[in-house]
This record gives sequence, C-alpha cells and structure tokens, in this order.
Amino acid sequence: MLPSLLARVDAPEAMIAWAKGVGDDAWATCPSPEWQVWLAGVYGESLNHLLLGLSGWAGEILANVPDAEAVVLHVLAKAEGCVRRDVRREDCLAAAEEADRVARDAPATFRNGVATAYPPLATGAAWVARAAEGLLTARLRAEADRMQRAQATASYLGAGVNALVENEPLVRLAADRVPEDAFHAELLYVVAAGAEAASALALALQRVRDPSQPPPTEASEETLQEAAAQLRAALTEVE
Repeated sequence: MLPSLLARVDAPEAMIAWAKGVGDDAWATCPSPEWQVWLAGVYGESLNHLLLGLSGWAGEILANVPDAEAVVLHVLAKAEGCVRRDVRREDCLAAAEEADRVARDAPATFRNGVATAYPPLATGAAWVARAAEGLLTARLRAEADRMQRAQATASYLGAGVNALVENEPLVRLAADRVPEDAFHAELLYVVAAGAEAASALALALQRVRDPSQPPPTEASEETLQEAAAQLRAALTEVE
C-alpha cells in the first residue's frame, strides 16, 4: 500500500524501493527528513502542522548559525503567519525570494564551517515559505468552492449561507486522489516543497556538524538519520 501511494505522488524512486522493505514502523525508522515529509503527506498528516514543524526545526538549526538569524527568522515568521492566515501570500513569497537572494550571496567561507551552513539554511527557510504560500492558495480556492456550493444550497433551501459553511478543517493530502482531484494536486506541491526544505535543512545541519574543508555538498547518512529524528520530534511538538 505505502509503495503504491508514494508512486502515485511521484515520491523519489529510492524511497519507493525502501518502502517495499518496511512495515508499520516506516514513520519511526525513516532514514531521511526529505522522505519523512513525503511520509507525512501520504499518511494524511496535517499539512498545517507539517509546515509549522519544519519551521520549528529550521529554528533549532538556526541557533548554530547566528549570522543567518535576521533573514531566516524573518522568512520563517512570514511562513508561519501564512499557515495561520495572518500574512498575505504575496508577503510570504517576497520573503522567500529575499531568502533565496541572500542564500546566493551568503557570507560563507571555506574557513568557517558554521558560516557555510548559511546558504542551505536560508534556502530551506525559503522552501518552507513557498510551501506555506501554496497551502494558503489551495485553502482559499477550496474555501471559495465551499462558499459557492453553500450559496447554491442556501438559495434552494431558503436558508442563510453561514449556517451551511463548515469551519475549515485541518488540511490533509489524500494521495489516492492525486492527480485527478485539483485540490489535492495543489496540496502535492506543498508536500514537494516541504521535502525540498527538509533536504536543504539537512545539508545545513551537516555543515554545522562537520566543518570540513571544503564544505560538503550533501548530507551524510548519519546526519540524515539525525535530521529525520529531529524533524519527527519537531512535528510531535506541534501536535
């Protein structure tokens, strides 16, 4: 079941192969934070909580990269505000674009292992913001559809629209409805962007843990496992 759901949402092929050999403990034994995000998606976890968890984890890594504090805290605040619907989509995207610009021009040097974590950390935060913007876009479109249906029903019944509009539920991806259902196809972008964020944040963690020269271009297996455990803990704290 899990491999087929992962294939349906176009998860990484290596992850699909891994999923064929695991049982019910896939969540607890996932060896990569990127894969952890895909699991959260296909398991129907709240995407609201997923993005807040990613933001919280990024904040933990940020404690080791003080040079990035101003930029990363700003973009994470915009992302969290977007998830909570306190920030406009346009402002969230603008913060993501600024973080990307800073990541390209980050003051990292080969002589400073911690500073080399700046670019992937800023990139990871930018992906969290993009995912948050995608989530809000999908929610607004779904809300408009619900309102339209409520108006049609209220007109037929002679009732007030407010009585027929449900409170917005937590947003969850239904992997078995992708790609046919437009709403869940939009939510798939949120999961994919979250996975990109997790991958970048894992590299930032690697560069904090290993100040080798030159800076590594990818996280080690050990760091990926550590990062996956940190992300699981961050998600638990949100819930």
